[in-house]
Amino acid sequence: MLDPGSECSIDERYAAMPMLTKADIRHHGYAGFVPSGRDCRNGIKKNHIELVKTSGTTDEQVTLIWNQDWWDASERASWKLHSYVRRISTGRQREALLASPISVGVISWSGRMLSMKKRRLWHYLFLNEFIDAADWTDALFDRMIHELALFCPVVLEANPALLARLAWYINRNGRKVFNPKLIVLTYEFPSRVHLRQIRKAFSSPIASSYGSTESGYVFMQCEKGNFHQNVDFCRVDIQQFRNEYTGKRNVGRLLVTTFRNKWFSIVRFNVGDVARILKPGSCPCGRSSGYTAVIEGRVCDITFKLNGQAVTVDQLDKVVNKLTWVLEYQLEQNSASTYLLRVVSCMSSCVGLAEEAIRVLKRLYGRGAGIKVKFERIIIPEVSGKHRLAKTSFPVDSDSMFE
Repeated sequence: MLDPGSECSIDERYAAMPMLTKADIRHHGYAGFVPSGRDCRNGIKKNHIELVKTSGTTDEQVTLIWNQDWWDASERASWKLHSYVRRISTGRQREALLASPISVGVISWSGRMLSMKKRRLWHYLFLNEFIDAADWTDALFDRMIHELALFCPVVLEANPALLARLAWYINRNGRKVFNPKLIVLTYEFPSRVHLRQIRKAFSSPIASSYGSTESGYVFMQCEKGNFHQNVDFCRVDIQQFRNEYTGKRNVGRLLVTTFRNKWFSIVRFNVGDVARILKPGSCPCGRSSGYTAVIEGRVCDITFKLNGQAVTVDQLDKVVNKLTWVLEYQLEQNSASTYLLRVVSCMSSCVGLAEEAIRVLKRLYGRGAGIKVKFERIIIPEVSGKHRLAKTSFPVDSDSMFE
């Protein structure tokens, strides 16, 4: 029996339950997480639910039950965590989406551009139909700029890496672009390097949301830049790093328990991301319900210093952002002491840039770190269509890093 009893606190009772993983969902099947009294076949037949697959950025795809009504309600609840988002969002506002079509939208299997009509759905316009951003052409960039002006979205929801590529084109060619009332970054970690390009091209307010297909909207960024928990739709537990990996408290991986989903119930689900929990009441916005956090990136994208301590994507990104000539990057750790930085530069000459990057990264990873720099035309995304800012080329037992 896992429950330690009603005399224990709610936190202790949750902590006694095991962590749920994607492997568990694959093993038991989506039907194993349907609350009793619910009939999946009947729900699908009546269009209350449908089956979807996750994008599989760093793991195998998982088939899940998709409850659109619950997802929409979760999104609406997250709006109150940012006053401007709440003010302009109605649930029916025109939205343009820039993401991999594997995540959302329509895929062009022919390799040809699709008409705007084929990329419209309700009040949404999908700006990209190509799986590989390396296939983007000037003609596609021009079409995106034209359609933003034609469609006049209230909100532009975007993968930050892809929006940064559009921003590079805008900035490089001195193009003017329609500015929606709000840009919402989601799907991936919002790199400061990408944000630098986006803010140069767009004058719109920018906010980030955080969640997953399984968990709905978990956090929303407030006006002051911190992430606040969507307490009406989820509980969040933090599994702390072991001391030898970080030496800091209140940093760990996120375990999410969903509320109010009548068709798919998950408890202490490992969403695969690291967060740093801030002191209650510390955010200048004044919100205090649930956790206030800094999202530090994927667990599987952690790299390691020479002394074995973990480096989160957020820590790495702060350092790389000091290299103002970087447009895009990916750091791959090849061994305990060797690293390869792939980088796209905005400079016409690369003289001295590699040496600067090596100096900056050695301060993070250790003076004896073997660091190589490779200049690229573009950083190739994963098969899921998403981008990883960091990874290791050797297996890592991520579970051993946490208490």
